[in-house]
Amino acid sequence: MGWYRKAFGNSYLKIYRNRNEQEAVEALHLIESVYQPLLAQPRTESLRILDLACGQGRYSRLLANLGHSVAGLDLSEELLASARSRLEKEPVRDGGKLWFVRADKRLIPFCGSFDLVINMFTSFGYFHEDEENRKVLLSVACALRPGGRFLIDYLNRNRVIENLVERDVHTQGELTVTQSRRISPDGLRVEKNIRMEGPRGSDSWSESVRLYSTREMEEMLYRSGLEVEKLIGSYRGEPFAHDSARLILTGLKK
Repeated sequence: MGWYRKAFGNSYLKIYRNRNEQEAVEALHLIESVYQPLLAQPRTESLRILDLACGQGRYSRLLANLGHSVAGLDLSEELLASARSRLEKEPVRDGGKLWFVRADKRLIPFCGSFDLVINMFTSFGYFHEDEENRKVLLSVACALRPGGRFLIDYLNRNRVIENLVERDVHTQGELTVTQSRRISPDGLRVEKNIRMEGPRGSDSWSESVRLYSTREMEEMLYRSGLEVEKLIGSYRGEPFAHDSARLILTGLKK
């Protein structure tokens, strides 16, 4: 069983329920810059956007509240339940539409449907086989209409290796969260073990993400029918550099 099936459950929700909203606003501005060319084309309806590995639907909501039609896709039943619960309490504004779909990101159940696909918060590289990770990109290409655009928010391999924090402990309310990290012996993955302890007991899980280089990502995207236009190093839109905080790849379906 893949590590991600256990990792993104109720314990994950407790740790990441309140993400940095300023970070989200910065990322939204970056996403808007990617879809601006689409808005310049003659259109009769709002943009159709897929938030791939949407989690609790934070970006899905922001985009729907701008008037777009957004599908949030994730495999985690727990995260999707949280997203749907919030949607019931806080309906989308300004004519936007939002719905959530449970599916494997290697098998997106749409074809030629979207103007834009976003993949945020290092939700790529989960699978141990390179071909399985490439299937995600092939699925993205299939889901996009010709000329549709993508944004993949991925880690910067150089930064992760050079600045790895092997262990940290922090408290979050009544919870104590311990995280241990390492680079796998073959140098291909960053692996993290998380332990959460609180008044109601403890839980632990692991995460493992493939460390693709910039060139490897560009080549995989190209072979999947996706053309990279820009490499961006942060949510503020800075050009990508060796020590950038993120590797954000944007482009379009060929």
